[in-house]
Amino acid sequence: MSEWVLQERERVDALLGLSNLEFTEGQPDISPSELGALASWRFTSVDNHVQADVYILDDAEAIQNALADLLQKYPADTQGLPAVSNNGGIVFVVQTILDQPDMETKTQAFTVASALAGEEE
Repeated sequence: MSEWVLQERERVDALLGLSNLEFTEGQPDISPSELGALASWRFTSVDNHVQADVYILDDAEAIQNALADLLQKYPADTQGLPAVSNNGGIVFVVQTILDQPDMETKTQAFTVASALAGEEE
């Protein structure tokens, strides 16, 4: 991985830390090459309720194309989940992975999305 991708990964870790949740790590269903990304990770909360797929892209046009693709694949419900957005070159999808998520789970998902969209301390 390039130095820049490693720096972005450090940003992702710092941003996820703001959510105060613990995560396990895996690979998202959509490969990075499908979105023109340089790297990707799936972060699943240890309680298995919230999932964040994170992609690193380095081109503005590629970011816009990736967002459009993800918004088509993951249309939001009336409450805004899954949440698809970006923070610079960090493009992400945050969703609950329960069939019938309660309000606490939805709040956790929004907290993760907000953390990823924010600024690390």
